[in-house]
Amino acid sequence: MLASEIVSALERGHITEAEAIEQSLVESIDSLYAKAGLEHEDAGWGCDRVDWPRQMAQGR
Repeated sequence: MLASEIVSALERGHITEAEAIEQSLVESIDSLYAKAGLEHEDAGWGCDRVDWPRQMAQGR
């Protein structure tokens, strides 16, 4: 989801602020890994890309 799509979904009430932040983090993480030529799973953290921001927010 592009940043403009995230903002649009938030403005229309289709997602919450927390979901918008989470989606933005996921997109940022994916972008960083793509620039490094890696898949998210290559990091060896033992979690998938969608749950990672949620786990970090919960202090896991």
